[in-house]
Amino acid sequence: MSEIRKVFETNVFGPMVLIKAILPHMRLQKSGYIVNISSVAGLVAGAGQSLYNSTKFALEGLSEGLSQELADFNIKVTLIEPGPFRTNFADVSSLHITPPHPNYKDTAADQVRTYLKQMHNNQPGDPIKAANIMIDLSKMEYPPLRLPLGGVAMDRINDKFCKQAEEFSKYDSLSRSADF
Repeated sequence: MSEIRKVFETNVFGPMVLIKAILPHMRLQKSGYIVNISSVAGLVAGAGQSLYNSTKFALEGLSEGLSQELADFNIKVTLIEPGPFRTNFADVSSLHITPPHPNYKDTAADQVRTYLKQMHNNQPGDPIKAANIMIDLSKMEYPPLRLPLGGVAMDRINDKFCKQAEEFSKYDSLSRSADF
């Protein structure tokens, strides 16, 4: 649980503390812009990443709710949802990976380790381009709530939304049957 709490401290409570500290000033001046760095993993879960996914899903919910709560104060919120970018994220020196669990040997969850090793220094996303995009967002009068960055993020998110729409449609009558 201590390892799990560390991930939540970094990815959820860290941004919350910063937002809580700056919000009184933004509300007072009736303007501001909050940019939270989420991930494609905040919208599309993957085997072997459920803890990371859950923290980014939490940040997504926080940011989406805040964007509505803060609109009357002219405070904007954007979630940056990058796919894999050529940073040290996947390097063993910056990424903490727990030891493999024997029950998951040769499963999709176990294959994440191999994927990260193969992806390191081969990520398609350019961090300089991402930084420039974020600077451009700060100049927009109406920035988006969500901005996936990179082709991998766009493809994964679009694929999930298509599958989700199909599933919702397939079970529409079952879902609606729960009403009085």
